[in-house]
Amino acid sequence: MHLMAEFCIADPLFDPSQFDILQEVVVEVLPTWAESMRLEVGEDHALPVHRGERGHEVLMRLPATRRGLGSASLESDAGGVSFFLGHSERTVPIESNYIAVEIVDVESVESRPCDFILAKLFDAFTDRLPVRYAHAELHDEYDWSNMEITPECARAIGFAYHQHLPGLYWLNHFGSDYCEFMGRDRVLSAPAYEVWESGQGVSIRLSELPVTWNEPDYHRQKKAVIEHLGKPYFFSRFERDREYLAPDFFEIVKQRRRL
Repeated sequence: MHLMAEFCIADPLFDPSQFDILQEVVVEVLPTWAESMRLEVGEDHALPVHRGERGHEVLMRLPATRRGLGSASLESDAGGVSFFLGHSERTVPIESNYIAVEIVDVESVESRPCDFILAKLFDAFTDRLPVRYAHAELHDEYDWSNMEITPECARAIGFAYHQHLPGLYWLNHFGSDYCEFMGRDRVLSAPAYEVWESGQGVSIRLSELPVTWNEPDYHRQKKAVIEHLGKPYFFSRFERDREYLAPDFFEIVKQRRRL
């Protein structure tokens, strides 16, 4: 099984307040995994994060993370789960600060199903971090929605957040700006398997399990939710030339700085 998730964060991820929350969530959801947790930057720099140690302080001992742009990963000797982290002092475009999660080649993590673990991480991150947008799914669903594969190359498509959202998946989270743009009541009334408020936004779940992504009932529900929310908000590989809509986060940030 190969599960993945991406969280676009509204504040610089490596700031202490953000990174402390990230670490707290990982320790709470994956206590055994976190016992041998380490921060890695590239292939040459890795430092353990010991119990009770602030991950932000460890991060700042890695020279490559001190710049205005930085990336790192959280790994563990326990394996199974990886966290890929991106940081920028600028908070736009929205993909500048992100947490990406991958769970690969395991059926369970800490004796619990992988999809259960990913859903727990999804709920905790969207509830406790300023998440602008997030999605989680089986890697096969991502490939079907957003990969263009030819004999010559494979490339991701549809991730131009300034134009549209990349799609609708097993788990989805729309932060406060997306809720305002799309209409919060409209998002809350989506005809999905589950809809709930999380943090300052709203999360939508299309099915109980991610493995049903290619079943007819799943596709029917996905289509109904997209039509309810508005097709122009979501990229479609089958209708690339249609009208698309997205919030202007550069303008949103400017307006908030004036307040």
